Amino acid sequence: RLFAGECWQTAPSEGTANAPAAAYSCANQGGSLPDPLLLVAFSQQTGVAMASEEWTGDIPVISGPDVYAVATVSSAGQVNFVTSTNKLKYRCVLPLVG
Repeated sequence: RLFAGECWQTAPSEGTANAPAAAYSCANQGGSLPDPLLLVAFSQQTGVAMASEEWTGDIPVISGPDVYAVATVSSAGQVNFVTSTNKLKYRCVLPLVG
């Protein structure tokens, strides 16, 4: 679905993945994980299904090499963060190609 100048997947992924694997999956599709605040706004659109918690592309906390947290958005539209090794659903945002 077109939103904020890009094409957003209207449903989260069927399976779960850790944050690096989710980012890799989106990159393989030519896109990326969404910005947290844009995902909050997108979640309020009619017809958008949200998982209980979804990955975003924002890393707010880095504790050391490969030890970091990634921002998430809940189905209630709340922004939070969890360690990157957790397995969550995600959605990709793809650029418009014209």
